Amino acid sequence: MKFKVMKVLVINSPLFINSIENYSDDSLPPLGLGYIVNELKKIKLDVIFLDAFNKNLCVTQILEHILIINPQYIILNVFSVNLLVVKEIIKQSPENIQFILGGGTQDIYKDIFNWDDIYHKIDIIVGEGEIIVPLIIQSSDSIIHNFYKVNKRVIIINNNSEYFPKDLSKYEVDHSIFENEPLFHHHGLWEAYITTNRGCIYSCAFCGSARSMNSHILVRERNIPSIRNELNTLLFNHPNIQTIRILDDLFLKDRLSVIKASQIFEGFNLSWRAMAHILSVSNLNSEEIIDLKKSGCRELFIGIESGSQDILKMIHKVTNIGLIRKTICRLMDIGINVKGFFIVGFPNESYNDAVKTLELAIFLKKYSQNVYGNFRTSVFQFRPYAGTELYNKLMLENINYKINLDLSATIGRHQFNTSSDNYSFIDTLDLQQIIKEINDLNQC
Repeated sequence: MKFKVMKVLVINSPLFINSIENYSDDSLPPLGLGYIVNELKKIKLDVIFLDAFNKNLCVTQILEHILIINPQYIILNVFSVNLLVVKEIIKQSPENIQFILGGGTQDIYKDIFNWDDIYHKIDIIVGEGEIIVPLIIQSSDSIIHNFYKVNKRVIIINNNSEYFPKDLSKYEVDHSIFENEPLFHHHGLWEAYITTNRGCIYSCAFCGSARSMNSHILVRERNIPSIRNELNTLLFNHPNIQTIRILDDLFLKDRLSVIKASQIFEGFNLSWRAMAHILSVSNLNSEEIIDLKKSGCRELFIGIESGSQDILKMIHKVTNIGLIRKTICRLMDIGINVKGFFIVGFPNESYNDAVKTLELAIFLKKYSQNVYGNFRTSVFQFRPYAGTELYNKLMLENINYKINLDLSATIGRHQFNTSSDNYSFIDTLDLQQIIKEINDLNQC
């Protein structure tokens, strides 16, 4: 007797209901979904992956795919920005399909739980899904849940949960599902993507990964052999890969991280890029920074955020502007490129605060023009995310995120220009002008 294999559709969900016109932005492969797909394939399910974000699909187009594929289960990642988009996809889907939602559900799970106009069976995962998602599909009714309402279950996965993946080295990403990997990026190199740890040791007030908001989740690291094995697999399947971007919240966090980076990339003819914290690098001596360069470090992403000490203090970042300048300049002196992340428009931010941010960005750009390393900027208008300290302080709920069309027309990068309001004391036109000037430094 021949059994029908259960069909599961995994969707990297879009940010908006409608497609973005003239969309040409690069997007990163959703590694979190890649881990889940790999675990589902282990139990012999028929898994189809649809990257609706990368394909710039609208809700109508996604629904067409759903009707053609006709899956029993659909897995969707959901975030503050696209909560209502995901709801619309579910609402218009056939009611016999069961949904599993995860991703950025830390605080918005309560909204989903109260969708009383949705009649589909929905499991809402608050936490990591490698263990729980296959179990839901295999034995749906026996799962231990935290909250239940007619057709919805909330399953919270923390350190004490039996579904918590404590040893990250046991899990692998199915990179074969990603159409946008390797990616030929602006450096003129073919790049692939990995993660080496989960969690962050810092508590930035605007970030959903802040330690202060996630003390119930262990910070975990993969062991070096598992990471090197992933690199070997990537290179076997894509010999043209030249560089690796590490998508951790924070790859370089202390001196041991520098040693680990050297051990990970030893023997590989690869450069790499990753997130680092100012304090992670400022504590390194000159020899250790040189070792970082020798390990293949091509570029570090550093969240500078602001040039105002008042704003930096409010968001729990390093307030010593001199230390920020010195640290980034030391990296560029030896040829490590730096991408500085900036946010303008924080709550109660003044025009003078924003000007200080622009001045800091200008200083770092000018400095880089006379040394080996380059400095570039990535600038955003502040937007509050559920599950962050600033969101809670603003006492917000039911935010309607939308594309900032004016900003997109000015600086491009449509996917990053979502906003809900201007929470600062800066006139909106002045705010957008400063964002433009910081972004335009990349053309220098």
